[in-house]
Amino acid sequence: MSDAEGSRPGFVFVTGETLGQGFQRMYVAMLDDAVAHLSGEGHPDEVEAVHEARKSLKKARSLVRLVRDGMPQYRHANRLCRDAGRKISGLRDASARIETLDMARERFPEGAVDEALDRIRVELVRRRDQAHATVGGPQMAAALTIAREARTHAEILEVDGIDASTLRSGLARTYDRGLKLFRKVQKGYDTELLHQWRKRAKYHRYHVGFLVNAWPLPLKAREKALHTLTEYLGDDHDLAVLRDSLVAVVSELPELQRDAAAVVEVARGVRAELQTLALADGARCFAEDTIGMASRITSYIETWQAGAL
Repeated sequence: MSDAEGSRPGFVFVTGETLGQGFQRMYVAMLDDAVAHLSGEGHPDEVEAVHEARKSLKKARSLVRLVRDGMPQYRHANRLCRDAGRKISGLRDASARIETLDMARERFPEGAVDEALDRIRVELVRRRDQAHATVGGPQMAAALTIAREARTHAEILEVDGIDASTLRSGLARTYDRGLKLFRKVQKGYDTELLHQWRKRAKYHRYHVGFLVNAWPLPLKAREKALHTLTEYLGDDHDLAVLRDSLVAVVSELPELQRDAAAVVEVARGVRAELQTLALADGARCFAEDTIGMASRITSYIETWQAGAL
């Protein structure tokens, strides 16, 4: 059986290896990417390097969560990925605010607050650049030290116990948490609840992506739907964070108060639209009960493995 066309070998399970070998290969590749970006050997731009390193660490942590029941050193590996990512979270957040402002410009009615967005963007860029100039080096160095420890630790992980039942339990645990949060959201929500739901939905999206070769047609479609859902929720959360950031900006630069108020008002309407879209997509992505979803995808994995023997 051939693997999904166009899949990146380092980030999906493939034929010709055990599930444990596949996990270790992917995990090492993700950590190598993170180390490269944090050490300056990856993206030449520090802002982009932070972004790429954080993405790699998030994927690595998600992968570790998928196999937790089959890997005795789960807690230590999970902690290393988490701590490395946290060291650069402030730097990434400073850039994310600018990206959110640019995203908002595309979603806002044309001409609604263009001049206000321009003036606020200048200030946010100044703050991002100041953060990188003052604390960027030390924070990236701290993250690099932990990422390198995780990479060394990856070589001694016990992975022989990782099998289809391991993946089933990992899938079920993450999906079930997302499903429970979605049901809470359906009854009423605030920014934090939506954010927690998004994190669980994103873990599930990564898990489906790692397993896409088990049956590419349905799993690619599911991964795409989950990607759309998490983008809606991510944009909504970023707008909420931007709103809070503008409060701090205005406290230091009162002359931007009118601009900030205009942006926040328009953003409120955009958030309402994003939340409506997310709820509709969530109803589809989390339509199955946990046992049904886990059993279905596990059957894909087992059939795929049997065909590869």
